[in-house]
Amino acid sequence: MQARYKWSKTAIFIAVIAACCLMFAGMASAASTASIYVGSQGDDATTMVKADHTYGFNIDINDIGAIIENFTDENPPECGEDTNKLWVNFPDGFKLTADYEESSCGDFYSSDAVDVYITLSTGDEYLVRVVPEVWLNEEALCGSVVDKIYFPIESQNLPLVTDPGVVITDVSIRGLELVTPNNPGTYNMCLGHTKNNCIPGGLCPAVRVVETVAFIDGIELKGCGPEQDVFVAGQPVTVSGRVYSTKLDASCNNVPWNINSWPVLIEIKQVVDSCDQCQKTVCGFEDAMAPLPATEEDDCGNVTVTSCGEETLCAVVAHVGPDGYFAKSIDLPACLKGQVTDFRYVVRVSTIEVQDENEDWTVQFHNQINAGLVPYESIEDLKGDSLDDPNPPSLKATNTKGVCENNIADNRHHIARQIIDACVDGVEVDLEHSWVQADLEDITIVAGMPWYIKMKDVGPQINFAFDPKYSGENCVESIPVDVCLYDKYGNPTTNNNPCGGDAKAIKVELMATWSGNPTAVAGKFYDAAGKEITYATIPVNESCISGVYFKPNEVGYIDIKATAIFMNGERKSTGWCDVEVNDCVCIFEGPIALVESTDCDFEGCKSGCDGFTAAAAGWPVKFSVHYDAATLRVELFEYVDGKLVAVDPAKFNWNTTLWTDGNDLRFAATEGNLASGATFAHPAGNVSYDNYKSDFYVYTDLSACGKWLVVKVVDIANNRTQVSCPFYYGTPTDMVRVMGTGWNLISTPVTLAGDGNMKTLFMDEDNPDGKLVFTDILTFVNGAWDMPSASDELVPLNAYYVNMNQNFCLDCCDQTGDCGQQKKFYATYIFDRVVSPTAAMLPTKTLTPGLNLVGPAFNRDEVVNTSDTGDDAWFTYRKDCGYFEYDPCCNECQCLVPTDGRPVMPCPEGSCVDPEECGDLCKNAVFQTDRLYRMLGTVAAGSKMVVNPGGPGLSVKDDPEYDYVYKGKANVLGNLASWSTAILGTQTEPSWEDDPYYRAFNGDGYWLYVSDTPQTMVGSATKILVTETDMCKKASRQPQAVR
Repeated sequence: MQARYKWSKTAIFIAVIAACCLMFAGMASAASTASIYVGSQGDDATTMVKADHTYGFNIDINDIGAIIENFTDENPPECGEDTNKLWVNFPDGFKLTADYEESSCGDFYSSDAVDVYITLSTGDEYLVRVVPEVWLNEEALCGSVVDKIYFPIESQNLPLVTDPGVVITDVSIRGLELVTPNNPGTYNMCLGHTKNNCIPGGLCPAVRVVETVAFIDGIELKGCGPEQDVFVAGQPVTVSGRVYSTKLDASCNNVPWNINSWPVLIEIKQVVDSCDQCQKTVCGFEDAMAPLPATEEDDCGNVTVTSCGEETLCAVVAHVGPDGYFAKSIDLPACLKGQVTDFRYVVRVSTIEVQDENEDWTVQFHNQINAGLVPYESIEDLKGDSLDDPNPPSLKATNTKGVCENNIADNRHHIARQIIDACVDGVEVDLEHSWVQADLEDITIVAGMPWYIKMKDVGPQINFAFDPKYSGENCVESIPVDVCLYDKYGNPTTNNNPCGGDAKAIKVELMATWSGNPTAVAGKFYDAAGKEITYATIPVNESCISGVYFKPNEVGYIDIKATAIFMNGERKSTGWCDVEVNDCVCIFEGPIALVESTDCDFEGCKSGCDGFTAAAAGWPVKFSVHYDAATLRVELFEYVDGKLVAVDPAKFNWNTTLWTDGNDLRFAATEGNLASGATFAHPAGNVSYDNYKSDFYVYTDLSACGKWLVVKVVDIANNRTQVSCPFYYGTPTDMVRVMGTGWNLISTPVTLAGDGNMKTLFMDEDNPDGKLVFTDILTFVNGAWDMPSASDELVPLNAYYVNMNQNFCLDCCDQTGDCGQQKKFYATYIFDRVVSPTAAMLPTKTLTPGLNLVGPAFNRDEVVNTSDTGDDAWFTYRKDCGYFEYDPCCNECQCLVPTDGRPVMPCPEGSCVDPEECGDLCKNAVFQTDRLYRMLGTVAAGSKMVVNPGGPGLSVKDDPEYDYVYKGKANVLGNLASWSTAILGTQTEPSWEDDPYYRAFNGDGYWLYVSDTPQTMVGSATKILVTETDMCKKASRQPQAVR
């Protein structure tokens, strides 16, 4: 390649043509001016730039008076041809960005076109796109640098001017991207033109490159231990490193930063991952918490531990010394483990990039300068990280759920100037500077030396089977005793010194006494072989005693304690006081579900709970007491991860009264009841046929859906108890309708529980009051339109038009990349339950001659539904994770919507949603269908026609294995029926029995035309009579209960 250098530029003048470029030679040069700057014109423009940074330079040349045809080229220039070109001559040091490529000519480099604005003496301005030709000096000491840049401006982009007095007055070049020199100083760029006098001589504007921090390198972390590579919770770590300037030495290496006392900010941050609105894993930083040692002990010797304190772990400030070195100690956080995984911490080291006008006493930055000398932010700065960005580009998410990985590629991270809130040396401050950040350093923090012991909670009550025949899942003959070691911050630890040093086994003395009488033994401890022991040991490098069991002597209240002496001679105790020991006996029968859940699958039994019955949330569960007269205490517990957890008394309570409204069983009847721990005198007198039996009922609201419950009954006087099996609350939903935005048709086959109105169809855990998701309701009764209110009870056999609001999810995470989606609504029907057959009557509706708007009322338990047609035979339509699939991508999976837990279409890769969390809607809750003639059995002969508004919904297809298969989705009004119109009459009535393709669906609405005589329509669905199902005895598999 033939290159052009500064020392060979005399060739330019040899080619000077005799014609003068200027309209009046020599006159324009006195008034011509030029400037080079970064930023926008006006107050934002500046000539101050950072070293070794990328900028988009702007060049303005004013009042030049150049003739158009001499200043520009009529034809595109040939390779390297000295045609009419504007040029800029650069001093050594400026470098090309990565966007520049060698031209096809091979002599120069080019990049994307820049904008060049040409102003004529008429005042008109024109935009010309110009591809710069960049010539390099390849013999510079530290690599190629920019020598000269030519701008061939084509005249085709300018108007054809015939007036010789019209000339070019101003030229502006915008956004010429170059990398500034490494070394600070003033750099002049001289401007010219290949045509003599087109640009007057002496136009050499300058930019000033300021001294700039290049990077922080050599970060080292020193803790304790022989290799100083052990980092202990709550202990200091020394962070050291070196700050380098952009300046280069004779070997072209960056030199150390030489401004002493330059501040370096050292922080420890917790790396966190979370789900965004699209259920994607995103990563970011949170403040680490300052170590807060455990200091409080209760009367039983148990330590209260709060290692994850509420105070932020503040940053510390180091200062650069000779040759750019710095070092400073900072305390490590002590909170090591979250609810699911261990915490991940990183050390973040940052320093101020350039001098600025902000004298900052917080970080002892006293190198301030005049505001006019502060450099402009570079392209890297404006694209780079922010120190408080929750998802900085340098810390990117992976597609693995719950994992954040550090993908930083180098150690030069530009932080644009901004105000950052920070805690520095115990003071909350605002720091406004430009920053350079070093590579994040992962630090693995370990627990400290043993400081106290803790006994695993045995609970407020222990249920022992003194008679072995009662032992089993809920009553035990002994309990394991677990005593483990913890450091001073409450982290589980092992019996050793993490920083090195000797350790020996820790002896743990064991004792059980009667509460209030510490000299009376209340029980004995045994090893795994069944031998009685009085102590156990925690060996070196172990965490707990193991294989130790406790048996009480008899019922009553006891204290269980363990005591250990540590290497420093301190005595530490732990235990549980006033533990109630109860004798397991048979007291009650139950739990008995009065209403079974319709769940086709539920959490906790996906591995298979054959024959398991789930109670329906919101409906009462019955317990029957068969016991001698006594005062009994009833306790309710949630069963969570194998533990008994206290319930919310407003949502879980009990009563000896079965609440009804007439013959209707009251739904979600949680008001006016007794809280867990309340008592009643047995027998309660509420069982008329047995004076020695009592019934009590557990009441819940909708929030019970998806939860397990355990009920315990205690004979207080005799310390006897019985604990129920854990039982599950599934959805109480009996039917589901999928509804879209706008008008939908809807009906109900049975009156609804609770208020029974339109609002009750849209209740869920987050919307217990049925907050309105619709605007209008219309129905057609007795030949006229009616507008029911949202509080009016829905009537079986009637149909209703309901206008649904928009349910738009802007950040929906489907796999098509759409900008949001319309999501479906789910109407959840909970049918009334009754306690007497006298209330379980068939619904009737009087039809008047002419048009009638009706809905089916098929018996839910007798209809032939599509689950009989084979697994998923009905399902082929795919959209938004499936029309009849509950979409987990933009919705929290609501327990009230019954699904089978098998998603047909998986959520996007990297989704935070558990792929097993949601799935297809249970078919028996959606497709409650029967033949059309059974809906019209009492009115077919007196009617002319039935119409499915909106046209066909599901399609019906012959199948060699089944009589019929349904596929597709509902129609535009939400109706499922696959037909449009059916003609009725005495001649056609017999044919309905032989036509399986004309089927109606519970929840649909149809127009029915009745002839001259009024008709009475009768439905086959009745209010459902309460039945009793013993959930524990019916289940062949259950979760294991806890003590």
